[in-house]
Amino acid sequence: MTKGLRRRAAAAGVAAAVLLFGPPPAAAQTGPVFARAVDRAIERVIVPGHAALAAATGGLSVATSGLCADPTERTLEAARTSFARVVTAFSRVELFRLGPAREDDRFERLFFWPDRRGRGRRQVEALIARKDEATLEAAALRRKSVAVQGLLALEYVLAGKGSRGLANGSAPFRCRQGLAIARAVDRTARRIHREWADPQGFAAVMRGAGPDNPVYRSHGEVVADLLGAASEQLRIVERLKLIRMLRDGPETARPKAAPFWRSGLVRASIVANLGGVLRLLDEAALRTFSPRPMPGSPSGSRPSCAGRATSCRVTIRPDRRRAPGFPRFSPTPGRTGGSRRPRPGSAPPPRGSARTSRGRSASWPGSIPSMAISRRKGLAALAAPALLPLAALARPGARGGAPAGRPAFVTARRDGTGHAAAVLDASGRTLFVERLAARGHGAAVSPDGRRAVVFARRPGRFAIVLDLERRRRIARFAPPPGRHFYGHGLFSPDGRLVYATENDYEAGRGVLGVYDASAGHRRVGELDTHGVGPHEAVLMRDGRTIAVANGGIATHPEYPRRKLNLGSMQPSLVYLERTTGGLLDRAAAPPRLRRLSIRHIAEAEAGTIWFGGQYEGPKTDRVELVGRHRRGEDLGFLRAPRSVYEAMRGYVGSIAASRDGTRVAATSPRGGRLTVWDGRSGEVLETRRITDVCGVAPGERGFVASDGKGRVWIGDEAVARDDRAQWDNHLTAAVTVPPDGPAASAA
Repeated sequence: MTKGLRRRAAAAGVAAAVLLFGPPPAAAQTGPVFARAVDRAIERVIVPGHAALAAATGGLSVATSGLCADPTERTLEAARTSFARVVTAFSRVELFRLGPAREDDRFERLFFWPDRRGRGRRQVEALIARKDEATLEAAALRRKSVAVQGLLALEYVLAGKGSRGLANGSAPFRCRQGLAIARAVDRTARRIHREWADPQGFAAVMRGAGPDNPVYRSHGEVVADLLGAASEQLRIVERLKLIRMLRDGPETARPKAAPFWRSGLVRASIVANLGGVLRLLDEAALRTFSPRPMPGSPSGSRPSCAGRATSCRVTIRPDRRRAPGFPRFSPTPGRTGGSRRPRPGSAPPPRGSARTSRGRSASWPGSIPSMAISRRKGLAALAAPALLPLAALARPGARGGAPAGRPAFVTARRDGTGHAAAVLDASGRTLFVERLAARGHGAAVSPDGRRAVVFARRPGRFAIVLDLERRRRIARFAPPPGRHFYGHGLFSPDGRLVYATENDYEAGRGVLGVYDASAGHRRVGELDTHGVGPHEAVLMRDGRTIAVANGGIATHPEYPRRKLNLGSMQPSLVYLERTTGGLLDRAAAPPRLRRLSIRHIAEAEAGTIWFGGQYEGPKTDRVELVGRHRRGEDLGFLRAPRSVYEAMRGYVGSIAASRDGTRVAATSPRGGRLTVWDGRSGEVLETRRITDVCGVAPGERGFVASDGKGRVWIGDEAVARDDRAQWDNHLTAAVTVPPDGPAASAA
C-alpha cells in the first residue's frame, strides 16, 4: 500500500469507525441493553446464518453425489453452483470464529486460509494422485490435515487443474474424493449449527452471562466479543484479502492472493463478508447503543444495509480468473454479469485491462471501481474498526474487547537497590515497583486484569501477588519443601487457581503446583508435567488445556545453576487437562535436537503453540531454535535464512504472539535480536537489532519489547528509558485500572 493510501487511511479512520459502529455506548446503558443485543444477535443472525450454511452444505453433498453418479456438463455446473451458494453462506458467518467454531479446529476444517505456501493444494493433489480408497472414509479423512477437509480443498477438486475430467467421467476418483470432502464440510457445518441452536449450548452461555458464568461475567463482555468479531473480520478483508490482492493497481495486482479465485468467487465472498458484518450490526442493533446523533448525519440517522451489501452501493466487477461454469454474482438485485457500462463519471478502464468474453472491460479480481467513496477511502474505512472504543462494554481484562483500564505490562527489574517487580503503562512508563527478596522472572495476570503474580527465578521459592488497581503487593506464597519455582505460571479461567511450574528436585520430575487464590494462595495440589525442567506454561484459548514446555534439564538447588543431565536431556511439549491433570498429548524433540531445551511458548492461532529453545550442544552447531506444534502432530521446526539463527546464538529468551495471532516475535538477548515471524506461513518477516533484548509482549501497535539497558521499545522506536533499571527476561501483557487518587510510585 502506498504512503498516500496510508495517510488517507489515518485521516478516514475515525469517521469510518463512527459510520459503522456509531459513538461509544453511553454510561447509563448497562446490562439490559446488552442482554437484548445478545438475544437479537443469536436469534436473528448467528443461528439463522449457520442454519443457512448447513442447508447449503447439505445441498452441495447432494449435488456432488449427483455429479459422481452422472458426470456431465450439467451436473458439474450444478455442483459448482451449489459450491457457490456454500461459499456465500459461509462468508456471511465467517466472522463468528468463537464458540462452537473454535472447538475441535472446526473453523480451520472449513476454511484453511491463508495458505501462502499452497499446502492444501499440494495435499489434495497428492490424495487424488495416490487414489487411496481409505481417504474416502470419513474417519480416515478426518485424521488428515485440516487443509484437505474444507472449502478450498473442494474448490480445487471442482475448479483446479484436471477438473474438466469431472464432466466426461475420466476422473472418477477425483469426484469421489470431492464427495468425501463435501460430506466432511457438511458434517462440520451441521455440528456448528447444532451447537449454536442447542438451548444448553454456547448460546446459553452467552445469554447467561453473569458473575457465576465461567466464560462471560457480563453481557457487555458478550457484546465486546461480537463487536470484536466484526472488527476483526473487516481487518481480515482489508489487510489479507483486498490489499494483498489489489496492491497498487492492475499492474501489480495478485489475483491469486485472495481465497476462492479458482472458482471466480472472490467478489461474492468479500461482499458476503461485509454483508455479514452489517447484518450483525443492524439486526442486533449494535450501532444504536448511544442516542447521540452521529457527527455529520441528520438527526442521528445511520445508513443501514440490513445485511444486504447491495444497498450500500458496493459494486465489484466480475472476476477475470474463474473456472467455466461458475455463476457470476452481481450486487445489483436481479442482474448477473456485473455492470455492462461504466457508471457516469467513472474512470475508463486502465490500459492493458483484460476484456471479458462479452467484450466488456474487466478490472482485477475484487476491485471496487464505483463505491460511494473511492477504493482507497474504502480500504481506510475497512481498517477503521481497529479504532473502535470497546472500553465501555467490559470489565478490565474482558474477553474479546479492549479493557476498561489502560493496558500495561508486568515485568521484573534490577536496579541500584536490588531486585523488584514493576508495572509499566502502554508507553513504557513505570507506574509502580515492588521490591523483591531476590531476582524475579515471569508473571501471570488474572483474567479480570486486576491481579498479577510475579514468580522467582529458578531456584527461587517465593511468589508475590500485586493488586494492579491499588498498585501494591497484597500477598506472598511459597512452594512446599522439596519444591522450587521455575519462574512461570498461569491463572485458571475464573481467576481462582494459580498454576506454577515447579521442580520436584528429589524425584527429578516437573510439576505444576496448584494454589487457591481465594484461600490465601494455599497449595491444593499438583499436576505431573510428564517431563523434567518445566519452564513456561500457558492456558490455551479453550480454557481447558494447559501447554507446558519441559526444558528437559535436571537441576538441584544444592547446585543452583548447574545443569546435571546434558547428556540425557529429553525436552518435550506436553498438553494437560487443566482440571484432572490428564495427559492429552506429548511431543518430544527429535534425536538430532535432544539438546534443544524447549523453554518458552505462546499460543498464536487457536490450537497452535509456538516454542523457542535454548541449545545446549556445541556452539558450532547450527540448529533451528523456533517451531510450532498442534496436538497430534510432530514438533515442526521452522526454517529460516542461516543468518537469522546464527544471529540468535543458540538462545531464545522469550516468545509472544500478536493479539490476532498473525505474527509471532522471538527474542535473543545473547544475539541482540528480535525476530518477527508470520503466524501462518512460518516465514521470517523482519529482524531487529536491539542490544540485550529479551522481554516481548503484544501491544496496541505491534510488539512491545524491553532490554537490559532499561529501554522499552515499540517497533523500531525506544519509547521509554529508565537509566536506573535493567529489565529482566520477560514482559507480560496486563491491564491496569488507575487507583482512586494519585499513586505513589516507588523508584
